[in-house]
Amino acid sequence: MRNRPPRIRHLRLAAGRHALVAAWALALTGGCAGGSGQGGSAGDALVGSTGATGSTPGAGGGLTGTTGGSPTGSTGGTVPLPGEDCEPETVLGLCHVCTADGRPALPADDPACPALDCAAFDVYARRDDGGVIRCTHRPAAPPPGFARCTAPGQCVTVATREICVVAPAPEPAPEAAPDAGPFAPDAGPFAPDAGPAPPRPETLVVDAVCASVTGCAGSAPPNVMLAPEGTPCNGAGTCDATGRCSVPAACAQFGEHPFCAAAEVGAETECEFWVAAPPGEKTTCRAFCEGAGACCVDAWPDTAPESCEHGGASNCTDEHGDLVCRCVTRDGLDPGAPCAEPGGFDL
Repeated sequence: MRNRPPRIRHLRLAAGRHALVAAWALALTGGCAGGSGQGGSAGDALVGSTGATGSTPGAGGGLTGTTGGSPTGSTGGTVPLPGEDCEPETVLGLCHVCTADGRPALPADDPACPALDCAAFDVYARRDDGGVIRCTHRPAAPPPGFARCTAPGQCVTVATREICVVAPAPEPAPEAAPDAGPFAPDAGPFAPDAGPAPPRPETLVVDAVCASVTGCAGSAPPNVMLAPEGTPCNGAGTCDATGRCSVPAACAQFGEHPFCAAAEVGAETECEFWVAAPPGEKTTCRAFCEGAGACCVDAWPDTAPESCEHGGASNCTDEHGDLVCRCVTRDGLDPGAPCAEPGGFDL
């Protein structure tokens, strides 16, 4: 059963639901056809106990396979049931309704059915990426529109691996279906409710210097231990309350210079720092970046001590006492690759 594709499992579940309804109906019709009028009234009493009234079944009380001229189960997602006529569009009981044409039926779902807890079938996966820990949680849940009603007064109450579907990896949203217009068929008041959208995967992201993560594999959720807020990390950074460092791991190579900003550009990370030359001297951003094993992308004079505000046009080879330097890391490239002028890799 566990290796059966999800579609086949859902079809088997639906077939089982119809089989239960058929068996329930057979018991009722068998009781009514068992001989005396007293036996027939006993069968009617069983149907009436869920809310229907009357002493004799309606003309369509057996499983005729049609509801108001439609194939079985096609009217509002319901399955016709034996029993006497009832007040149209009313609820007769748990998983028991009266259709628009006044016939008892089994709806696909009932809001009164208990929610199915699929947490035991959730899937977790961990990935370590350059000092960043990513724990992806793919929650499990019944598919949208899953039929919880199995018979009048009965719901599916136990979540199983066959019922619970694990959320897939995120995919681009499909194009919207064309509008059917004002003449689209009405599914009726007892149409199966698709319910809320299925849960989407969630990813916990922390920096290894600010948090330790165990678990996050298979069905085991992550156990996260955070470093105290303010703990130094990645050179000039500090840990926050969520396990992230204020300086990305890719920018840790630049030491304890005041950090300004970082950005992912393609496969590289650009890091921006405020840089001060030794007292009475001048320096360049090219010297700063290449001294840290990176290449200069851009440079600006500062506007105030330890200020990240760009003071005006400059380039990587201009000399200043204080500067704001933007460098690109050499991740995945030859550490000896020369830098182009005024910045970047000369490859």
